[in-house]
Amino acid sequence: MHQGELLAGKYLLEVRIGQGGMGEVWSAYDRELDRAVAVKVVNAAPGLIARLRGEARTGARLQHAGITVVYDIGEHHGHPFFVMELLAGTDFQTLIEDSPTGLPVLGVAQLMAPVADALHYAHRKGVVHRDIKPANLMELADGGVKICDFGIARYTDATTARTAPGGMLGTPAYMAPEQYEGKGADPASDLYSFGATLHALLVGRPPFPGPSLADLMRQHLTQPPPRLTDLRPDIPAELERLVLDLLAKDAAGRPASAAYVGDALRALAGGLVQLTSPSTAQRLTGWVPLPPLSPAEEQSLRSTDSDVSTQIEFVNQRRQAVRICWLDYQGSRTFYTQLAPGMSYIQQTYLSHPWIITDIAENPIAIFHPSAAPGQAAIY
Repeated sequence: MHQGELLAGKYLLEVRIGQGGMGEVWSAYDRELDRAVAVKVVNAAPGLIARLRGEARTGARLQHAGITVVYDIGEHHGHPFFVMELLAGTDFQTLIEDSPTGLPVLGVAQLMAPVADALHYAHRKGVVHRDIKPANLMELADGGVKICDFGIARYTDATTARTAPGGMLGTPAYMAPEQYEGKGADPASDLYSFGATLHALLVGRPPFPGPSLADLMRQHLTQPPPRLTDLRPDIPAELERLVLDLLAKDAAGRPASAAYVGDALRALAGGLVQLTSPSTAQRLTGWVPLPPLSPAEEQSLRSTDSDVSTQIEFVNQRRQAVRICWLDYQGSRTFYTQLAPGMSYIQQTYLSHPWIITDIAENPIAIFHPSAAPGQAAIY
């Protein structure tokens, strides 16, 4: 394929964004609907084309905020292609490479809980992914997480050459033992791969090192996974237990559903937030962190140099209205900054008047005073 090539008379290829043994991924322009899309062109034997179409139709039936949408399927000069929403964000493999000793525990729990929710939705629809791994998960630039390649991942991995030989479907470092044995993948297999992905996010690498396919097969089939706390002592015991359960050799020993896993991760994240939150004297009991602001909202929160007070209203995760008020005197500045996923903060860069959190009836909820050492406070 080349830049400027037109597929099906309407998909104009613009920039190649991925390439591997199985094909190519392009950003493209849909002339008919006037939108940007991703096009995945697959190198497939003629006998597989009908099967690929069936897989793509299965993926297209999944309508969930956490699953990449398949818009269209087609064929170009004997090569099947799939048209999907074009995502802006960072895949989890890149996140791991940027944090080789592991991501923050709270961030991992908050990233993976919605992945579990999307998996549970697909499993209830009778669809198994078969290739859950960091490269197939993406943190979106405007918030949220997406699973990529649902229904077609087994054939269209155009971003990696690590495809198991011998008819095994999946990525060896993240494959369940039963997949190595040539058995059909099921929801429990996805949960094993989910556990291996959790492991990689927490310590910077999947549970088994290989290096060869034979080594990986032996390790996944016979060796217990390493204990996370031996690799990273700050990991909570309940999270280590969850990962070990997900990586059980016997599928029957894994959690009953992805929904259970999502709930466990949210409970863990909630506990970690409580440990790092301001004292209960500074906030109303039961309030939770505000969701992150959009860039436009962030800009609107920035104060000016004029000596005026400023008021900004929010809705927290319990859908309760909150108003933040502060004074900006003598050129002091107070502005918003996001320090962790799912939490909103105010940072004071200079000494100035206190800022106040109220409800919309102006009843104070909390009052924060600046200190000699400017710092941060979580808003609830």
